Order: sequence, then C-alpha cells, then structure tokens
Amino acid sequence: ACKNRNTYDHEKSSTYQHDGRTLRLVYGKGSMVGIVSSDDLQIGDLKIKNQLFGEALLVSDPPFARAKPDGILGLAFPSIAHDAVPPFYNMIKQGLLDKPIFSFYLNRNLDEKLGGEIIFGGSDEKLYNKESLTTVPLTSTTYWMFKMDGISTSEDDKKTWCRKGCSGIADTGTSFIIGPASDVEEIMALVGAEVYQGIGFVSCDELDKLPKITFHINGKGYTLSAEDYILKMTQGDETACIVGFATMPRAPQPFWILGDVFLGKVYTIFNVKDKTVSFASLKQ
Repeated sequence: ACKNRNTYDHEKSSTYQHDGRTLRLVYGKGSMVGIVSSDDLQIGDLKIKNQLFGEALLVSDPPFARAKPDGILGLAFPSIAHDAVPPFYNMIKQGLLDKPIFSFYLNRNLDEKLGGEIIFGGSDEKLYNKESLTTVPLTSTTYWMFKMDGISTSEDDKKTWCRKGCSGIADTGTSFIIGPASDVEEIMALVGAEVYQGIGFVSCDELDKLPKITFHINGKGYTLSAEDYILKMTQGDETACIVGFATMPRAPQPFWILGDVFLGKVYTIFNVKDKTVSFASLKQ
C-alpha cells in the first residue's frame, strides 16, 4: 500500500524532532502501525510549529492500496485524537486563524477543474447561498455529532428511518453515507440494488426511477436525488452504478455517518468555539 506514494523521510528534515512512541490505529476499514514524531507542518500559507503526527511504517492494503491520498488529516476533536493535538487546534493555539472554524466544499462534477476546497479560519461565500445557512448544535465534542430528526423518501414511497430522531456525524473522511444495517438493507431493497460484499449496484439506465431521500436536520430537509447518491464508476468500457449507502463492518451502531455522498450536496462550516456545524445550499 505504500508503493507509488509521496512519503515522509525525517532524516531529510531539519525541523524533525524524535518522539518514538508506538502508534496503532484501526479505522472503519483498514489499520496502520507506526511511531509518533514531531515536525513543522505546512498547509497552504499556514505553518504549524512542532506538530505531532504518526509516521506510518505499516498499513493494510485494503483500503489504502487503492486510495489516492498519501495520508489522513484528522479534523475531529482532540478528545479522540491519539497521542497528539490535531493540526487545526494547533492552528488556533498558535494564532494562525482569523476564526476558529473550517469549511468544506466537495465538487462532485468530475469534468470541472476544481475538485473541492477546505478553508481553515473562514468560508468562501462565492460557493454557497448565505441565506440558506442552517446552524446545528453539536451533541458531542468527539466527532462532529448532532441530532437528526429523521430520514424519509417521497410521499409515493412512504419510507422512513431514524423515526424518533437519531445521531448524525458529518465526516469528510467517509466516502459513503453509513447507517445501521437494517436501515441500509431497506434502502438497498427500495432502490432495487444487488448487494455484493456490502456494496449495492443498480442499473445505470433507470436512475430517473429511483426515489429521492431526504435527511431532516434541525427542522430543515436536505434532499438527495439518485444523481446525488448513486456513484458512477468507469473502468475501461464498463460503467457501474454504486449506491452511496453502506454499513459499518463491525458492531451495529445507533448513528448515521454523513460522508461525502451527503456533504457533496451542501457547503459545510465546522465551528469549534460555538460547537456547531452549519449546512448551506450550493450556488449553481
């Protein structure tokens, strides 16, 4: 999994500082083993001094062998960090930001040059409709967790999940929308998916017949059409249409993770000071 990657060599860094603690991490999918080190971290124009991070010495092939990124930048709260303060909180501590927020935009149009952006300390009002911005208080300062009112399809289908409310997590590091197994199985059945190794596949010729799915958050509905929650993957002359919902491979969980399938539909602002996450509609 480490082949053909941009890698870090602390012997070539004049600002590297040895720490040496062993680090073992298990993710939703995949794992790594490494050591804790310290160095200056440059992100755009921001330079973070003495940032602790994990040097990965061994990583699992799935899913990292096929993944494009060279590493993972954690954006959750320090309470769930391993042996280090996350970079965003060091940015605040070192006075590098105008505001204690970061914002996220993901462009799902593969034909456009800009794939997306993350802004530390502000937001880009050219990308979203400011009047649509809805702020949601967090229920936990571990992940970016908040209360969802429910999930539903159109009146014709009359399907609902999270009926009495449930927890949702906004997570830029998760590709799909992740939910409890029984709920996701119902969604797969509703869209007529053939499920293979936990991944749902549908016919690319009948996407216009699939229902819209609405996430109700803080009194506002965020509706995903099939165009939003079906991912088209092309390899050679073959195109597969994958349902952007999945379950966690481990124990069942009473919450939903709103990954990039959901976040690609909105502009998201994460506020550390106010402990809120805000969603806005994108400008067309």
